[in-house]
Amino acid sequence: MWDLMAAWLALKQFFASNLFSSALVALAGAFFGAKTAQGTADRNRFRDDMVEEIRDTNAAISLSFAISNSVMAIKRQHLRSLKEAFVRDKNALVEYERKRRTGGIQGNAPYELRVDLRYLPIPSPPTDTLQAHVLDRLSVVGRPLNLAVSISESAAALRESMSNRNEQIKAFRAEGAPRDRAFMARYFGLPSGDGELDEIYSTTIDAMVLHADCLIYFTYLLCIDLKEHGDELVGKYKGRLGSKAAPQVTEVDFSPAKADNLIPPDEEFASWLTAFVKRPKPLPLSKRALLALRINRKQATG
Repeated sequence: MWDLMAAWLALKQFFASNLFSSALVALAGAFFGAKTAQGTADRNRFRDDMVEEIRDTNAAISLSFAISNSVMAIKRQHLRSLKEAFVRDKNALVEYERKRRTGGIQGNAPYELRVDLRYLPIPSPPTDTLQAHVLDRLSVVGRPLNLAVSISESAAALRESMSNRNEQIKAFRAEGAPRDRAFMARYFGLPSGDGELDEIYSTTIDAMVLHADCLIYFTYLLCIDLKEHGDELVGKYKGRLGSKAAPQVTEVDFSPAKADNLIPPDEEFASWLTAFVKRPKPLPLSKRALLALRINRKQATG
């Protein structure tokens, strides 16, 4: 009994001693110091991660914008005028032959055929680099990932169709580019004298224009999606670290291209767009609680 009493008194004296107080203060200081250091490390890691991904997002936006501009230049300088001239000259030939059949044109004067036998430069935009950048370095999901893949596929299809046309032009030139009816039928995809229909060249023209439009539209759309992704990252950065020294997201201007009708309308890609429906993001818990409180108050007063 006395041993227990003596132990209790010794323990009580220890807890009341300066030694215990100093040890307790030191322990508490070490604990909170470690917590503070961990918090600082977490904030620094968060800041570095946000800054790195925003930088990668800006790089992807710039790359997508550059690809879009390069293809729009090809469309402006070559493809648009090539397609318009092809349709105009084909319609003119069809109308000429109709008038010859109906007697609207007399005589045997040969038709003045106009053809465009220029070789076109084959583009090689860095779409594979863009795809790898988006898929491997950005935390995006859904449509941006599909856009990155579709951009690479469209670029490959555009290169193939333009290369095919150059080969067809080479064959036309090797034949001396005759202006007889058989050549006209092959060039414009019209029925020949024996009823055969060769539309290889005409469908190649359509394919070039289609794939160029796809490439332009998908890069344009990717820039929009990446800008939105970057803004979300900046919002997270400011929410935790404040606005001071917050990174900026690259902004690109497509208004001149739209004014020049270089970007296809959304209607041409309606089926593609409907495959990626954006769902509204859930409200934060604090806002949901506030909204529920307002609804309850309104019901109570109503």
